[in-house]
Amino acid sequence: MMYCSTCRSFPAKAKDSSLFIGVSGDNVRVRTLKMHVVTSAHNDCEKALRVRENPEIAPLPSCLLRMDQGVKEKLIKLFNIAYYVAKEEEPFTKFPKLVNLHFKNGLNLGITYKNDHACQTFIDNIAKTMNKSLEEKIKAARFFSIMSDSSVDRSVQDQEIIYVTYIENGLPINVMLTMVTLQHANSQGILDAIMSGLHQAGLSEDDLKAKLVGFGCDGASVMIGHRNGVSARLKEMFGSLVTIWCVAHRLELTALDSMKSFPALTELKKSINGIYKHYHTSAKATRELKTVAEALNIHLVKPGTIDGTRWLPHTLHGLSALIRNYQAILFHLESHTSDMHDREASGLMKGRASHTVKGLKQFKTVIFDILSELKDLSLLFQRDGLTLQMVSDGLQKTTLALVAMKTVPGQHLKQFLDEVGPFPGNMYSGVQLDRKQVDDDNLHKVKEKLINGFCDYVTTRFGSLDDGVFKAAATMFDLSNWPEDITDLATFGLADLETFVSHFKGILEACEDFISIQEAKREWIDLKVEDYNAEQAVEKWWQSGQRTRRPMFSD
Repeated sequence: MMYCSTCRSFPAKAKDSSLFIGVSGDNVRVRTLKMHVVTSAHNDCEKALRVRENPEIAPLPSCLLRMDQGVKEKLIKLFNIAYYVAKEEEPFTKFPKLVNLHFKNGLNLGITYKNDHACQTFIDNIAKTMNKSLEEKIKAARFFSIMSDSSVDRSVQDQEIIYVTYIENGLPINVMLTMVTLQHANSQGILDAIMSGLHQAGLSEDDLKAKLVGFGCDGASVMIGHRNGVSARLKEMFGSLVTIWCVAHRLELTALDSMKSFPALTELKKSINGIYKHYHTSAKATRELKTVAEALNIHLVKPGTIDGTRWLPHTLHGLSALIRNYQAILFHLESHTSDMHDREASGLMKGRASHTVKGLKQFKTVIFDILSELKDLSLLFQRDGLTLQMVSDGLQKTTLALVAMKTVPGQHLKQFLDEVGPFPGNMYSGVQLDRKQVDDDNLHKVKEKLINGFCDYVTTRFGSLDDGVFKAAATMFDLSNWPEDITDLATFGLADLETFVSHFKGILEACEDFISIQEAKREWIDLKVEDYNAEQAVEKWWQSGQRTRRPMFSD
């Protein structure tokens, strides 16, 4: 079988060549060789081979090398402007205006590329370069995880957004990988979109089987269903995959579960949303509220809604605005309900104002102070680089803070009680509250019930993180729980290491750096010894009196 070695290297270019396809026999006619050498296919393959061996002679790189330095600088600036347009989510039509702005500031970038079509071309090439760089980083990583969520774009089409998490320089990196249009919103359609997006990003089936270890999603049944959910289907394809339900979403549902059984909190939510709607849709009402606030010497904060995609922090923003504007809002709403000749306020507005005033004057309304303790925890759960141990520590700290609130009021509640005073005190910010003698006892009972309910729901919602590989990972990498005694430290974590390695056995065996479970145990012991020696060195340093304060572990 004879073939041209040059053309054989580029089969797509030489697919019509007889020598590439091959000829039978040991002898080849000279005429056939001469005819092949002069074919365009062979010439193209020769050029491609020269470029492969010497990339700088390729047409585009050689053109760039010959390009005038001034032209290069102009193109760099145009690319930067196009990147700014994409980064700030501005329309492409802003590109020519930004180029004109640079011209006005004394920088002439020419007129060749001063149009929105050039902007699109620049952004497409920037995206391809960034995607290529991301693809190389993911393939260079030992392991990676993916996160997925659905959204609807402006054309009212379902889009599946795919993120990837990998380790770079010892730190977790979260970055958006791609976005794929959903053909169907069922589990199979979402799975097809995820796999399509991963393949488009250059990740093959072999890459996924060797490196994909985790999948993050929300708690929708289509995502985490045990039988036909997307996570279950991915688990069938990649046996070592670990699925984590978004902890921020879990916390939100935990808080909602806790509040459902308390009508006062439900009424408070309706009141805050009613206040937001009252002023958000009426410029006149907003103007009047500002006038009232100025008369009372109150720095007005724009009333916020208690609903939003930022979850509990968004809720606390609406509550904080209510606290700041409490007196001004009540005085203004009372003016609507008390003035029977107010023809500018509609009947609906007066009814809403009357209901809101009545609700906000209830003494028991102040139990929302408990929710303020959840704000920091929600923000923690939304951080990049979040670890299982950070989740566990955050839940523990928040639970302890709420349990302490059973006997010691929180910051907002304490300020409220100090101002109102003991019964029969009923004035808060110049507003007379509807307070009864039994309200203090009822408040304490409701607060305790709410806290106990939240703690129970935390156990239910986050209980899965205390089992299997999750518990093993949290135990092994929580340095604060490592035994101080060297004897106990010797056997610490061995069972968890077995669990961890057993779960990821398939992926670890495909990893070049993994030798055996026995070698992993030896490295685990070495790590513990190094940590123990470092702790002993720090202890001696402290006892030597060279420091005036005891160092933290991170020191």
